[in-house]
Amino acid sequence: MDRKSAKQIIYGIGFLLVFFAILTGVYFIFLKPAPSCFDNKQNGNETGIDCGGQCMTCGIKNTLSLEISWTKSFSNGAGKMILASEIKNPNLNYGAKDFSYSFDVYGKGGEKSGYIGHSFIYAGEVKYLLAPIDFDSNNFFRAELNFSDANWILKDDFVKPQITLKEFKIQLLNTAQASMSAFNFTRDLFSGLKGEDVKMLEEFLKSQGYFKGIPNTLFDSTTKVALVKYQKVQKLPATGYFGGKTRESINSAVETIKQSVPETGLVYPAIISGLIKNDDIVSASKVIINGFIFDKLGMLTGVSKTELENINPTEEKNFRIIFPQNINTQNINQNLTKVYVDAIK
Repeated sequence: MDRKSAKQIIYGIGFLLVFFAILTGVYFIFLKPAPSCFDNKQNGNETGIDCGGQCMTCGIKNTLSLEISWTKSFSNGAGKMILASEIKNPNLNYGAKDFSYSFDVYGKGGEKSGYIGHSFIYAGEVKYLLAPIDFDSNNFFRAELNFSDANWILKDDFVKPQITLKEFKIQLLNTAQASMSAFNFTRDLFSGLKGEDVKMLEEFLKSQGYFKGIPNTLFDSTTKVALVKYQKVQKLPATGYFGGKTRESINSAVETIKQSVPETGLVYPAIISGLIKNDDIVSASKVIINGFIFDKLGMLTGVSKTELENINPTEEKNFRIIFPQNINTQNINQNLTKVYVDAIK
């Protein structure tokens, strides 16, 4: 190679180096993307890939999705539905102060309805979501539960308030008791007397297991025998005469039934009532109380809930959970009743 050709090659290489240097400068100054928290690279001041430093903490970025243990549907007795689901937060160090959830319900012919709500869950917590669905329960095929937009927070910064369930009880109303809830006995009753109040007395005695016949408006020997049994158990004069002391006793029992009838005047087959207390040093802005009723085979047969707001420190509040479902109260195992309290500051 002669001297002239060598010089041309050297000049050419130099030109290319300068050209590439200019292109590289243009790229790094004008074209190269700035480090971000979404480029799958550990650049900038992150301590991990797209996490730490100026980005989301690595713990939150790697949180696991909420888990669904089961989802079940229940009729509310009016052709509509209530959905219930048990969910779990598998993250032991992070809770979600807020998350969105949606129940999607599908019918046998592809019809769809749903419910969208917000809730919260603490680190490692198991809790329940209950939602009413405007959907024909006879057309129900399947349901889905989905989560989104969880606002994860370190567990030490999101602590559950100390709300204590002090006591609760379940009251079941059968058809006879429901019909008596608006009745009050005002006169003495005795053999041979007729009237609607005689029938109500027999309804009451039947609900208590004393009267074995079909309630009617005649106070006969069957009525008297049943009344004597009731009077003996209640340590009243066992005369078979429905007078002052016996009337007072039965009116008192009926008044207890009346207290289970909300202001709407509607009678519900099952009601859970109880007392909670805020044992924390701060107020609870919302307390959600879920009630679960089981049948004699141990199967969950009814769900419902109520919500209370602004429970101050050391404050106690009564609650009542009504069950509008078409529940067969004769098949309920009262001893299996469960109540779960959920609260947020």
